[in-house]
Amino acid sequence: RERMEEDLRESNPPKTEEQRETVDSVQSGQFLDDRILQCIKQYADKIKCGVLNTSKLLKELLSWKVLSTEDYTTCFSNRNFLNEAVDYVIRHLIQEKNRVKTRIFLHVLSELKEMEPKLATWIQKLSSFGLDATGPFFSRYGTSLKELDFSIMTFLWNEKYGHKLGSIEGKQLDYFYEPTSLKEARCLIWLLEEHRDKFPALHNALDEFFDIMDSRCTVLRKQDSGDVPFNSTKMKNKG
Repeated sequence: RERMEEDLRESNPPKTEEQRETVDSVQSGQFLDDRILQCIKQYADKIKCGVLNTSKLLKELLSWKVLSTEDYTTCFSNRNFLNEAVDYVIRHLIQEKNRVKTRIFLHVLSELKEMEPKLATWIQKLSSFGLDATGPFFSRYGTSLKELDFSIMTFLWNEKYGHKLGSIEGKQLDYFYEPTSLKEARCLIWLLEEHRDKFPALHNALDEFFDIMDSRCTVLRKQDSGDVPFNSTKMKNKG
């Protein structure tokens, strides 16, 4: 432990030591603006223990492009990858601070069948915040969304999500307003965020979605036992 503390005090620790850092040491002394990422970091140990099929998780994250082929290979090249892969992924998310990848990670977790039940319930709740916020986002910013060049959106969608969710060739924006298209609508918001430089008029709207609308969780203070119950996630509404 003393050695780890010494390494953390170094301004430029050796790369081999960096690779051994835990989720806590990676984020030591830093504040995460993304409240969803804060929640994932706080529950990192629970997530690591609760995921019962690590290889399935990694394959899905590769398929969703949360992990690159290089990242994926790194996980499997380590003989202890089953024990360390989830920690690696969470550290990766904390370092990247990518709103979309963080939420896709949450989405992939929410669809995993092999998971500890209490963790599964908590993950489902956290992921549902984004789905609940999607309808209000489309209602509030529908006028701006309808001004988008949908042919560009179709190209970007097919490139990013086509292999997972199918092509939207021939569809219009109205498709995403349908109740049965809620998950696809959330993916469209994610797509806009990933290419936000192309849509300057939506910057404020996207910031509102990711900073407020889809992240109603507050990070809980750990109890003296060091354990945080999954069923006590607090809600915070802003507007």
